[in-house]
Amino acid sequence: MSWKKSNASRDSDVTSRPIAVPAEQPRSPVDWLFLQPSILDQLHDSIVITDLPGIITGCNLAAARMFGYTQQELIGQSVTIFYPEEDRDALLAPVLLTLVEKGRIETEHRSKTKSGAEIYIHLSLTLLCDSDGNPVGVVGVSQDITERRLTDIALQETDQKLRAMAQVCPDFFFTTRVDGWTDWVSQKFYEYTGASQGEGNGLSWTDYLHAEDREESGAKWMEAVKRGDPFEIEHRFRGRDGRYRWFHSRAIPVRNANGELERWVGISSDIHFQKQAEQTLAQQRQVLEILIESTADFVYMKDRDGRYVFANSSAARSVGKTVQEIIGKDDRDLFPAESALAIMEKDRQIMASGISEVFEETRSAVGRTRHLHSSKNVCRDSSGAVIGMVGISRDITERKQVEEALSSNELNAAGARMANALAHEINNPLAAITNALFLLRQGSSAFPPDQLLASAQEALWRITKITRQMIGLYNRNAPARHIQVQQFVEDTLTNLGPRISAKGIRFENRLDPCDFYGIDLDLRQMITALIENAVEQSHGVVWVRLRNLGAVGPNSRPGFRLTIADNGPGIPAELRGRIFEPFFSTKTEKASGLGLWMARGIANKYGGTIRMRSTTKEGASGTCVLVSLPSHQASPMRRRTDFG
Repeated sequence: MSWKKSNASRDSDVTSRPIAVPAEQPRSPVDWLFLQPSILDQLHDSIVITDLPGIITGCNLAAARMFGYTQQELIGQSVTIFYPEEDRDALLAPVLLTLVEKGRIETEHRSKTKSGAEIYIHLSLTLLCDSDGNPVGVVGVSQDITERRLTDIALQETDQKLRAMAQVCPDFFFTTRVDGWTDWVSQKFYEYTGASQGEGNGLSWTDYLHAEDREESGAKWMEAVKRGDPFEIEHRFRGRDGRYRWFHSRAIPVRNANGELERWVGISSDIHFQKQAEQTLAQQRQVLEILIESTADFVYMKDRDGRYVFANSSAARSVGKTVQEIIGKDDRDLFPAESALAIMEKDRQIMASGISEVFEETRSAVGRTRHLHSSKNVCRDSSGAVIGMVGISRDITERKQVEEALSSNELNAAGARMANALAHEINNPLAAITNALFLLRQGSSAFPPDQLLASAQEALWRITKITRQMIGLYNRNAPARHIQVQQFVEDTLTNLGPRISAKGIRFENRLDPCDFYGIDLDLRQMITALIENAVEQSHGVVWVRLRNLGAVGPNSRPGFRLTIADNGPGIPAELRGRIFEPFFSTKTEKASGLGLWMARGIANKYGGTIRMRSTTKEGASGTCVLVSLPSHQASPMRRRTDFG
């Protein structure tokens, strides 16, 4: 059950039974901002947040300091920890009942610290409600008024004590007659304002107020005098340097034993720095709200259950709703079922990991599909617990459409270039095969039959290699799956065993267990091409190193690095810039020139990188190729027109 304002008056004993309280639902970005410890801990006032039964769910550093506890000691405690034992029954239930009735109350009462010392506090309590208006918690803002309370007591006792205190206290003290006419002001007033003695008497003290504050201050003072009661106001006093500072002024009536008003005693305290902080904070809030509402980006916040607690107008328009129609709903109310479940699962993963993510996604709503560039991060309460998430998404649909249009044109051009290159590359070995067969059939004695067969076999092997690589590039309809990379490397070395043995190559391997999510054929062809390339170049040794990189930062993904190096002649500096071009080869023997080009295309496809290092230095020559790939696919694989 939850509290309703309509039945609060019928439930007099609000603490006698358990109350099921839903999680707090902030309704604006500023509400969430104020739940962050970096903001709360800058304030001098004590701030304590509780649920309806009075269990503390959050507090700032000022609260911990005021009551002598650590923040960790307070979380989970009953708010009665702050009350003297004899005051608990008289304070908690009546205060909560009044708060549910009115929504906000202010009170002053005695409290106690962890050490047992008594202090006096001024307490402002505000009821927190969910989106349906049901109470879910309480925010209490407290100031330590022990000094002021003791001052009030002293003021009511004797003028002698009052005037003695006024000599050492930085605040202004004053007394007035029953009619409100000021008959004494402490020396601090004259020191601050530069006024001559006696100029603070009567109502002339208003002459030192800011012009915007005079009328309101004078009127409120005379109203309090007329009623004979709690005078209290904030206003600005002009100093002797002509500058104004904010003060908090209050006065209480002093009565005799018969209850008759005898005079007024008051005090004015400098609150300038506090007021400046409040104004700065208010300006920051206003700027934040303007920025969020004016941006074309979609800004939104969700609670732990995926319900929207805030959305700006741009986000609401993107799904054909008003902001009011979104609040309290989840993605199942805004998107098709399959899309909504995918979005919510992604959000759950981010909140579970506590790590922000930046990615691209596709959403469909109100008959339109949008491509979005999204950034999501978690929101935490003052104790560091995740209470929801915030997201910012930018519509990049038009950019994607332009990219696809350009991609289509590039694909056609690339296809034409590829067809021409393939025709040229295959035509040469076909001519060699044709010539060898012709000479064999003619029984020519110019070349031995074994030499002609070897030439034909070499040409046929070259055609087979080109065909195999091209089929691998354009025949990738198999589903992606989780692959053990080290197993693929070992399988490749086994398959190439006869060729490796024939060349007398020695392998030195160090293979870590590594996981990869992708298409089998992609990974197998990339590994095969790189190892074949190293074998063909090597003068006797090939080094293979597979390393599990793991996640190296809050925004990084786990991955692996494959390093394949040989001790061959190396690649001249003037040719290194071309090694990833299709049909380009530095080998003395005939080669397809597609291996490194294909490997680069596969690395790019999965969001990885491929690099090459090489040296031709005598005695230390060789080439090293390094491939880095993410272990898990974080976004759709990228489309490439030339596999580059």
